[in-house]
Amino acid sequence: ERHDCLGGCRNIAELANILNPEGRYYKLNLQNLVTGRQPTLEFRQHSATLNYEKISVWVRFCTAFVHNSARLAAPTPLMDGRSVDFQFRALFHYVIKDRAIRNFYVQRRDQVDAACCNSCIDGDASCATRASAITWKF
Repeated sequence: ERHDCLGGCRNIAELANILNPEGRYYKLNLQNLVTGRQPTLEFRQHSATLNYEKISVWVRFCTAFVHNSARLAAPTPLMDGRSVDFQFRALFHYVIKDRAIRNFYVQRRDQVDAACCNSCIDGDASCATRASAITWKF
C-alpha cells in the first residue's frame, strides 16, 4: 500500500505532502524542493555527533542513497509483513550497494541492541553496569 501511494505521486509536491504532511521535521525532509527556497533535501535521521567515523559513514550512506536511487531502476516493492531485518538487508543490497557501509551499520545495530544505556551505545567504558559485570582475577 505504501509503495502504491508513493508510486502514484505525479510530482515532487505530492511526494513531499505524503512524506512530510506537517512540515519539515521528518527523517527525510523534501519541503525545500516544494517551496523552491533551496534545491535540497535534508536527511534528519542522524543524532548529533563529533565522531568522525559516524559522520563519514553517514555522508557516504546518504550519497549512495541519492546517487543509486537516481541511476538504478527502482527495486520491486517489499511484500507486506517483511521483517525489519529483511528490510535492512534489502536496503543495502538493492539501494546502497556498499559492503563497507553495510558492515558498519550491522556492527552499529548489534552494538545498540546489546547496550544497556546511552553510554554503552556510544562505546563509553565508564558504564556502571558494564563496570560491575567485570570479573577481576588476581
